[in-house]
Amino acid sequence: MPTIRYRGGLTRRLDEVEPGGFAPGFTEASWREGPRCERPAGGALRVIVGSSFRRGITAENAAPGLEDRPRECETGFFLAMFGGRAEQKVAKERHQVAQGTGPFPRIASFFSLPRPHPGRTHSTPTRILAVPTQTPVVPHKAATNTVSAAMAQPRKLDWTNILFIGATHLVAVFAVVYMAAIHFSWWTLGLGLLWFAFCGFAITGGYHRLFSHPSHKAHWLLRAFHVFFGAASAQNSALKWSSDHRIHHSRTDTDEDPYNIKRGFMWAHINWIFYEDTSDELVGVKDLQQDPLLRFQHRYYVPLAIFSGVVLPGLLGMLWGDPVGAALVAGFLRLVLQWHATFAVNSVAHAIGSQPYSLKDSSRDSFWTALVTLGEGYHNFHHKFQLDYRNGLRWYQFDPTKWAIWTLSHLGITRDLRRTSVVQIERARQAVLDERMSR
Repeated sequence: MPTIRYRGGLTRRLDEVEPGGFAPGFTEASWREGPRCERPAGGALRVIVGSSFRRGITAENAAPGLEDRPRECETGFFLAMFGGRAEQKVAKERHQVAQGTGPFPRIASFFSLPRPHPGRTHSTPTRILAVPTQTPVVPHKAATNTVSAAMAQPRKLDWTNILFIGATHLVAVFAVVYMAAIHFSWWTLGLGLLWFAFCGFAITGGYHRLFSHPSHKAHWLLRAFHVFFGAASAQNSALKWSSDHRIHHSRTDTDEDPYNIKRGFMWAHINWIFYEDTSDELVGVKDLQQDPLLRFQHRYYVPLAIFSGVVLPGLLGMLWGDPVGAALVAGFLRLVLQWHATFAVNSVAHAIGSQPYSLKDSSRDSFWTALVTLGEGYHNFHHKFQLDYRNGLRWYQFDPTKWAIWTLSHLGITRDLRRTSVVQIERARQAVLDERMSR
């Protein structure tokens, strides 16, 4: 098993690497044996990290900024840590390593550095050999043991979730009756559509593509938007949602996958929620736990969910004399529709569609699934290239979340959008074709 040498001399095996929001994940196939560049005596990781990574530029588009880096290492894979955070916390992490506790530094990327030749200047461009493309896929050993132990325990029915979800569906049915037979209001219907769009984007663009996968960066006001309307979506806090989702990606189609499609369509869609979560730990989200907004939402999740999901729509409905209808439609009916749109990503997107990028798991691409999930239906692409802010690769593929993130980047609200290189995408397509031809 290949090992990783961290700053300060710490060495960890690949299967012990902790997943982190800044770091792409690595599979064993992504590594090559051979010499690894050590940190030069008295030097710094700026050899590769430098200001480019402090600005969050990904390895795919960082090549121009790396052209003048000095060549100080032998040929091999240099394990570069994410510059800003790592350099700020070196002393703390070294102390934690010495004590055997605390998070370890994340890994940002790895490169092949050419062997230096005598007489040459140090301004020769470095060459990027490989770029990792996935969010954490291998939890560290403690996290893996935690998840495995939790899954091994008998799971009891979660009557709180069962009653809440069942009651919400009943109220949603009454909301339809209310609008059809008691009091119809275009303003109420419009508020319901607006709340559906806001809450849907908070899940797809916030919980999923910003928090679970660091596919881009966002202004704190947009992060607050995601936190507020994510709570209104009643899908748990962003920390818990991201923890479950990272486990799903690292353990797809196994018993440790919270919504494993192999256990049946309805299990992946909704039944998994009806059973108690036997693990109280937040696995693999230590990077997100550093965010005060996410900590605040996690601590006050229930009152935030009630206020943003039901109370505020009702208060807005008072403006046109229909607070009850607004609470019913923008609150409960919207919530049920949004639930099933999100649940479809776990079920339909793993059962229906094509697999042009990877055959390693059950994820699939489907235009029809994308229609009901705000663009999350191109799931095979997403599982293969988890750090890409797009799910629909082509500009015309239905992915309103992608369009929103891109548009906000031109307004200065989002930045550092990560895109997978064309070379990697075509390489993945060819690998699928080769695998199918060999069968």
